[in-house]
Amino acid sequence: MNWTNISIFLERFRSFSPPGVFFVDTIIMVIKESTGVILKREDIEKRNNIIYIKNLSSGKKNAIFLNKAKIIDKVKDKLGRVAPNNIYF
Repeated sequence: MNWTNISIFLERFRSFSPPGVFFVDTIIMVIKESTGVILKREDIEKRNNIIYIKNLSSGKKNAIFLNKAKIIDKVKDKLGRVAPNNIYF
C-alpha cells in the first residue's frame, strides 16, 4: 500500500470546521449582509436558541435591532431547525 498518497485524501477534510464555528460564521455573515455591521466571533454566543451579542456600540445595536426579524428569518433559512429564535444584547 502506498502511504504517501494518503495525505492527498486527507487534504479534503482539512477545511471542515466544528459546528459552533459554522453557526457563528453564518450569523456574522447574515448580520453583515442585512445591516453592514461587522462582528467578531468572540462577540457572539448562542444559549438556549438565543443569540447573545456583546461589545457593541449603540449605533450597531440599533442597526441590528431594526433588522432583527429579517436577520432571524435569513438565519432560519440557512441553518434550519437549529436556528435561534431571538437576539439579545
